Amino acid sequence: MVVTYRTLRKKDVGAVVSLANMIEEQQHDAGRSTVEGLEQLVSAPYIKAEEDFFVALNADDEVVGGSMMMMRGNNGMVIADVTVHPDYAQKDVIAGLVERTEARTLQRANAELADEPVVHLNFAVQDYKASVRSVLEESGYSEVRRQYVMRVALDTRVEPPQFPAEYEFRAFDQERDAKRVHAVFQECFADHWGEVAQIPFEQWEYQFKNPHFDPTLWYILYHADDIAAICLCEVTPREEGLGLVEVLGVRPAFRKHGLGGLLLRHAFYQFQQGAYQHVALDVDTENTTNAVALYEKAGMHIYRCTIAYRKVLRGNPDDIEE
Repeated sequence: MVVTYRTLRKKDVGAVVSLANMIEEQQHDAGRSTVEGLEQLVSAPYIKAEEDFFVALNADDEVVGGSMMMMRGNNGMVIADVTVHPDYAQKDVIAGLVERTEARTLQRANAELADEPVVHLNFAVQDYKASVRSVLEESGYSEVRRQYVMRVALDTRVEPPQFPAEYEFRAFDQERDAKRVHAVFQECFADHWGEVAQIPFEQWEYQFKNPHFDPTLWYILYHADDIAAICLCEVTPREEGLGLVEVLGVRPAFRKHGLGGLLLRHAFYQFQQGAYQHVALDVDTENTTNAVALYEKAGMHIYRCTIAYRKVLRGNPDDIEE
């Protein structure tokens, strides 16, 4: 089996999307990737897709695998993904993509993260990708975290939740509120694994360029003039009738009052009013606010599981700040 590798080119986007969708269909996943979505990702200002993304090609020059890595620049944690056609899911093919991603990560880290004591590459792998998991484990990676996609069907009437009288929603205005909401987002998830919420505003605001961004789905809950909590939702072309809760956060000073559950039910109600049939969200299984239990109480169930595999490429693993 002859496989060659090179960096991603714009002409590869359609083939990469088709490969991802074929695998998702085999797993009976209702979601589908789109060319528009991948093009949106690769055009992000903090991503260098034509240098950081790789494809594997068979003898007919067809895309049979791919890998990507994303370096945020605010710490030494680098996120990556790898996908391979089932017919080519052999150790050497997967390892070829992983090794190229590692080399590129170190190249960029040495140039851009010279002051970071530790640089570690973290592959997010769906639990059903046994061949990828095996190669990573043999290559020195270890499991450090799991994340669930949880869903609920809106097949029964959702009543609008009643918030305490001292709280009110105010419409999100991008020009007026974006930086304030970003600060609240960072505060709510300050202790989240990997400092993933500490993304710089200049990167965070790129989501506003998404053609599917809808400010009316951003629910900002106020207590007097303070933002108490946020529930940032969106819809996706990946699956018709699916609403996404992208961020659900309550500021520490306003926790222990049931606001998280009320906000979640508010999102369910609003999506049902918009004729959506399902709602989904991602959650860290070791979330310090016991979010998984909150979502299960609201009727959500585990739909998919993604495992984070880590390998330290530079520095001492003991110096990683979790």
